[in-house]
Amino acid sequence: MKRIFLTFVVITLIAAIPGEIQAADVSSYSATAKVKAEIITVITLTKAEDMIFGSLAPSGTDGSCVLSTSGVRTLSNVYSDAGGTTPSAARFDVSGRSLTPFTIVLPESAVVNLGGESGSASMYVTSFKARPESKSEDALIGVVGTDKYFTVGATITVGAAQTVGSYLGDFSVSIAYD
Repeated sequence: MKRIFLTFVVITLIAAIPGEIQAADVSSYSATAKVKAEIITVITLTKAEDMIFGSLAPSGTDGSCVLSTSGVRTLSNVYSDAGGTTPSAARFDVSGRSLTPFTIVLPESAVVNLGGESGSASMYVTSFKARPESKSEDALIGVVGTDKYFTVGATITVGAAQTVGSYLGDFSVSIAYD
């Protein structure tokens, strides 16, 4: 009987509590986080020097000229004119957010044409390589500020009976923050 009476008292007390008090919902919580963003300096690339293979002469056999990223030529079945145009690797200047790594993207190949005119005699440029300023070896990763520039070398193929004349063409490189 005491139990019934106690149960009745408890139910009465609960019924007497104002309706505004409710049990807490412990199945969900919420929190707030801040949203932040930082706008950084755009990375830029400027051509400083063109790639120049210099004066070359065919040997009667297909050959090539490898131009290193330091501007040194290695000839295979090709002759050079010591008094001709001085060879040089291409050079590109880099600027952007200091101490931020960047990646260099090189083309697979390019074509140079006699007189720069498409459809005329041509030669193929392949095996592009890059060397950031601070590196002692070829690499495709640099650091803005540490590497204010990078150089690009490549290999040009010279045919056994390559047509005499000046050959011109373009190649594109790009960079992006890592």
